[in-house]
Amino acid sequence: MSISYAYIRYLKDQEREIVNVNHIKNFHPEHELDFIPNKAYMVQWLAIDSDDETEIDSNLQDPDSWYKAQILLLAASRKELEKKLEGTRVKVSKVFDTSVEDSSEDESASSSLRQEMLDSGKARKEKKKEQQKAKSSSLKKLLSERLECRKRSAVFGDEPEMKRKCHGLEMKNQELMTRNKELGAKMKEVQDLNIRLQRALLEKLSCPHCEKKDVKDPRNSKEVPTRHTTFPPSSPEIVPEEEPCRMERSDGPSKYKTTGDKVHIGQNVWLPVKTWEMLQLQNKNSVFVKNLAVAIWGSDKLKDKSVDGKACNRFKGNAAKPPLSPVKLDTMKACYEDRLERQNLSKEEFAIEQKKFKKFITEKIMDLNRTQRKKDQ
Repeated sequence: MSISYAYIRYLKDQEREIVNVNHIKNFHPEHELDFIPNKAYMVQWLAIDSDDETEIDSNLQDPDSWYKAQILLLAASRKELEKKLEGTRVKVSKVFDTSVEDSSEDESASSSLRQEMLDSGKARKEKKKEQQKAKSSSLKKLLSERLECRKRSAVFGDEPEMKRKCHGLEMKNQELMTRNKELGAKMKEVQDLNIRLQRALLEKLSCPHCEKKDVKDPRNSKEVPTRHTTFPPSSPEIVPEEEPCRMERSDGPSKYKTTGDKVHIGQNVWLPVKTWEMLQLQNKNSVFVKNLAVAIWGSDKLKDKSVDGKACNRFKGNAAKPPLSPVKLDTMKACYEDRLERQNLSKEEFAIEQKKFKKFITEKIMDLNRTQRKKDQ
């Protein structure tokens, strides 16, 4: 099957055209792929397409009728070439070689050019492989040199020194472990002493005039007491005396009197004995004041009160809440000051803690209202 037509692109104005292969200088293709896509060919441009070779020969002497062009497709007939172009997009390769020889030459010119391009590509690949191989060998050599240098250093080379350092670290570790065990034993002993001291102190504060009884350690005793009060996990369990006794400060006359299961804390204010004992075991002054306020007024009444009956500056639109009872408030303050006196504070520390009394109550009221708002949502 002879190839008669070519679809070309002129390099000068990028125009495309279907021409007879006879209009292409020194071009005699044998099949549809017998051309170099990135090469420039000399193509004769005619105003009217013609297959007459006499007309071509008459224009050979006219240099203005020949233009550089790029071959895109080849076909045996014009109809076949037009069918290939329908609905397809022709790939246009970049032209690297735009030089075209004017003298007549064989078909071997195209094959030689193609061979040269292949040879140059192979040469580039070989050169790149050699460069990568040289780089890899240089990196291996550098790594081996650094490893040898580290092996010759004191860390790896001096084995007796390393053994000596390891032995010293092991001895130090053993010493620290022994010290840790000793401190653990001392800590346990201190905890036991603290528990016994708290029990003795609370027994003295709760009933100083009652007959002292032997108090057993609940951890070592298997007997279950007939009466007991449940306290937080951080506080020791205390078994109160079965007979009611009077509660008083250790540095003054009797102040808190117990009648049955109630204790009088002042100004006709009475609390359950168990509640009062729980309050005495609180470590923080803030928790003592807040829980004492709840014990006297109750949560439902306390959240609708204020300390001084003044409107809150934060919520200016809200009406002022009724104040707390001055009598009960003075009783609370007296209990709080009595607690501070038993803490052996200095005058400055006593004054600072005394000023926090109303602040603790206000915080408790705010907490109760915040909890109520969450429930209402």
